[in-house]
Amino acid sequence: MTVPMLRGRFPLERFVAICVKTSRHFLDRRAVWFGFILTGLTFVLFCPAVAETAAPGAVRVLIVTGGHDFDEGGFFEMFRQMMGISFSHVAYGKGAEEKLNWDGAKEFDAIVFYDMHQDKEPQWKGIEQLLARGKGMLFLHHSLWSYDGTWPEYRRIIGGRASSREQVVPGPSPTSTYKHGQQVHVHVADASNPVTKGLHDFDIVDETYNHYWVDPKAHALLTTDNDTSEHVIAWRHKYKKSRIVYIELGHGPSAYETTEYQTLVQQAVFWVSKK
Repeated sequence: MTVPMLRGRFPLERFVAICVKTSRHFLDRRAVWFGFILTGLTFVLFCPAVAETAAPGAVRVLIVTGGHDFDEGGFFEMFRQMMGISFSHVAYGKGAEEKLNWDGAKEFDAIVFYDMHQDKEPQWKGIEQLLARGKGMLFLHHSLWSYDGTWPEYRRIIGGRASSREQVVPGPSPTSTYKHGQQVHVHVADASNPVTKGLHDFDIVDETYNHYWVDPKAHALLTTDNDTSEHVIAWRHKYKKSRIVYIELGHGPSAYETTEYQTLVQQAVFWVSKK
């Protein structure tokens, strides 16, 4: 699925030219107007890029998914409701590999990863190229499990790692764990940070992860005392020239529809994009 956007790929001048050309086939004024209407309807029906336009000055975001099912309608609707953000969507196996390099992603201000993809080929060099040039990246929820054992550098990029293959932190569990439908009390660990600005402690129903590694140099943004989760559940740090944020929350509609989560994601996008 690709969420369309109008970014000058079909200029107004070209649209007018098509209308004028169509109108020449009609002999009187009423027919000319009919030609304009017919062409306009054809344009809307067969050029879906007009379905969602980018507001002037909006932060342009590329959303990358793949490797994990999710409620696409609810997830993308959350982004549609965010003022100041416009987005496009690509998935692994459906265009993400071609977009994740400087030429493919240079038009975007930030990249949001909501994937659980495992194969680092062929995009890993392009991702590192983007990071070296300062492209901000936000990682959500199950992206913590991506590239499990296939790309060692990924844990340093995201600032953490969950694994279903090996133990990544000392403790009773040989692998990272997850649990659905948890009542999570979220503590805002740094209320002065731009990502968490204006937020207070809140409660949410979400999937939790436990026994995952967090880089001790990462700056904690959110914590929880839920015993099915690790203590730190959101953080920020820098990798090369890029700002990075990871947020453990975000499994489904109960998160997408929570005001605090929406605000958190929106402000994280703004911060990583340096807007």
